[in-house]
Amino acid sequence: MSSMDTSDRGAYSAAPSALGYLYQVRYALLESLRRLRKGQEFIVSIETLDDVVFEQTGEAPELLQTKHHLKKTADLTDSSQDLWKTIRIWSETLVTGRAPEETLFFLITTAQTADGHAAHYGPAGAYEPKPTV
Repeated sequence: MSSMDTSDRGAYSAAPSALGYLYQVRYALLESLRRLRKGQEFIVSIETLDDVVFEQTGEAPELLQTKHHLKKTADLTDSSQDLWKTIRIWSETLVTGRAPEETLFFLITTAQTADGHAAHYGPAGAYEPKPTV
């Protein structure tokens, strides 16, 4: 086995965490470019109130929780750890007053929503095709 073999990185590999962080950065860059094309002025931060945060003067902050999966595409179901961890994080953010009540929350994931599950029935127009980042 060569030193570059990725099939045996072990339980302590930082690769999944690093890939998740890079996904945050790339998504923040992509969304920033979209907003700049529309002429918006904003502040973007990473790993502050959430994975990615967008703020505009006079607007509610937008908190984005990003989830990237290395292996097969995961499903975002009612029992999904990604969904419930995200809801817990957002709830704590509101309860502790770290974000105002009008904050907008978004879950950005490589997982697919499954028919018949809560995540599949988001607000009208909330779904956007996943960017390939």
